[in-house]
Amino acid sequence: MINVPKCFTPLLGHISSFALKECLNQFNKIKKINPTEQCLHTVTIGLEIPCSHRIRKRLKSGDALDPANFHFHRHLKYDPEITTKYTPKFDLNDKVNRIFVALSNKDPKKQEELIKQNVAGTHSSISIQVPKVL
Repeated sequence: MINVPKCFTPLLGHISSFALKECLNQFNKIKKINPTEQCLHTVTIGLEIPCSHRIRKRLKSGDALDPANFHFHRHLKYDPEITTKYTPKFDLNDKVNRIFVALSNKDPKKQEELIKQNVAGTHSSISIQVPKVL
């Protein structure tokens, strides 16, 4: 894009040209908006780009636009498979708790050696349950 306002410079190479053009339209509306009129957030929700109200607010505070102001799918490097939430395959907290319980009654000098054996995989920790007394 050529002849973009200076506040758009951080977006170049990071945000799609469609989103930049739509945002430029919002930038051009800044002169026409009534500052006392409440923003309905239709542009921000619908297009997921900053509306003229948000752009005006950022410029007034001396800030430029930032790629973080745009939804991820407006970014050039957007990949929906990468942005999915990661869920671990195993729970490390359980393993750490078992190690803690196993080491809590050991001599502090021996604990370091036991941790090394556990990490190396030559030894393992199991949780021991207190027997039920009737």
